[in-house]
Amino acid sequence: MTTPGLSSAVVSARAALSDRTVPFVVVGLTAAVVGAGWVGGLPPVVLIAFATLPLVIVFGYRVALLGLTVILVLRALVDSSGGPTISAGVAAGVIGLSVFVLVRSPSWPVRVLVIALALFASAGAGAATYGAAETYGEAVRVLSLVAVAVVTINAPGTVTFGRVTGVVQVVGVVPALVALLQFVTGTGTPSAGVLRSTGTLSQANSAAALFALCSIATFARVLSGGKRRWLDAGLLVVFLVALVTTASVGGFLTVLVMVIVYLLVEAGRRMHRVVLGMLAIVVVVAATVNSEIGAARFSEFSGGTQDNSLGWRFQAWGKVLAAWHEHPVFGNGLGATTSGIILKSIPHNEYVRMLAEVGVVGLAAVSLLAVWYAVAMIRRINAGAPRRVVALGLAVLVGSMVNAVAANTMLYTVAFMSTVYVLAACWRIARETPLPDAAPAIEPVRHQVTA
Repeated sequence: MTTPGLSSAVVSARAALSDRTVPFVVVGLTAAVVGAGWVGGLPPVVLIAFATLPLVIVFGYRVALLGLTVILVLRALVDSSGGPTISAGVAAGVIGLSVFVLVRSPSWPVRVLVIALALFASAGAGAATYGAAETYGEAVRVLSLVAVAVVTINAPGTVTFGRVTGVVQVVGVVPALVALLQFVTGTGTPSAGVLRSTGTLSQANSAAALFALCSIATFARVLSGGKRRWLDAGLLVVFLVALVTTASVGGFLTVLVMVIVYLLVEAGRRMHRVVLGMLAIVVVVAATVNSEIGAARFSEFSGGTQDNSLGWRFQAWGKVLAAWHEHPVFGNGLGATTSGIILKSIPHNEYVRMLAEVGVVGLAAVSLLAVWYAVAMIRRINAGAPRRVVALGLAVLVGSMVNAVAANTMLYTVAFMSTVYVLAACWRIARETPLPDAAPAIEPVRHQVTA
């Protein structure tokens, strides 16, 4: 019979061995790879990259949130100047960060694997018709959006309302300042007789979606008070003016919807905030409509829909829906509408685009996810979650759904990556809020033990 002392010694030896086995294996394999590369004549830069893999494996999990923040900021800065290579590199970087996080999140790998299989199956179904580079590239891009949520929800570190909204401000401040510079210098992109600012982003509507997100995040910070309240108020003006310079009607309506939803959810019984917020909305709307850009943009739709962007959208949606009718259940495959075969341009309606690409099944899955998120966040209010966090999450969700009616919301990679980050962060904060009845449940047990 084994003695207790011997048994504990065996357990200690096994624990010590397991603690040393993983580092030895990782370092040994790395040394073997570096040695093989050196013999094979690989460049020194590649050998150094291989040699740093153990450090990346050990510390990648711990700095995943910081790494994601850096990627979001850099992605916004290079959007207009970066080509497919940079976009693919950023997507690969986000997916790589999520891998480090998934290794230590037991309940998530299966979910992500199922999503990845569905994405690549859809891409494979349309690859022959619409081009493998287009369809599989879109699958990787969408998977990188999923990776943003995985990192934000599961990576170690403190996620707070202040940090989340601060990250959004950092992502958008340089693009907004560049947009203002383009407006002042008249170097924007001409469209229908109007110069539209794009900032550092590749397209005006994409910039508008980002500035709308930055505006609601900053607006929430202003209402919550704090030491940086006046700085936040200044940034709010910068983001709103930058949004106006994009001349995006969809972006303007999006920020209005976001502000209204935020006020209604966050204010609670403090109706004076709703009244003041509504008055501010009226002032902003009046100033925008009477501005030179606003007047020119809104006058475009005064003569009907024959010769303007709205009329073009109606025609485009009809062509895309005709393609959906050919494969109504699972769609034509990811990337089908962006390949230039169904439509020379992009349809500017995410619901129509999803129908054509992933069919009724895909659109239903995304819609159910949005409904589940909204219901779960509302329930978290009753569980004690911070009202401003829930309000921000719901405002961003509803605003994005409104923007998707006449824009390529999910294709605006910079803006939508940041949107997914905010939604996931709000969900994490709300979920981590302790339930109000959790502490009293311990009291009866303590009294029984005392008795």
